[in-house]
Amino acid sequence: MPENPALKGTVDRIEETFAVCEMDGRIMQNIPLSAFTEQPKDGDIFDFENGVAVLKPAETAERKEEIQSLFERLKKKK
Repeated sequence: MPENPALKGTVDRIEETFAVCEMDGRIMQNIPLSAFTEQPKDGDIFDFENGVAVLKPAETAERKEEIQSLFERLKKKK
């Protein structure tokens, strides 16, 4: 087992020089944009380990599809 396992995070929003992120356990944390390996956008999922945030585009796309599917199902129930 790794000593410092990567935390999973989701970018909530971008504010000036940092990203406001929801981390494991629903804890909000400000992460400097300079910690990201590429420019994040709202809703991006990433791993955060040793001060480096690596975006996970496949996981982000999957999450967006799940949310869209749920939204479509909710619209049909009206």
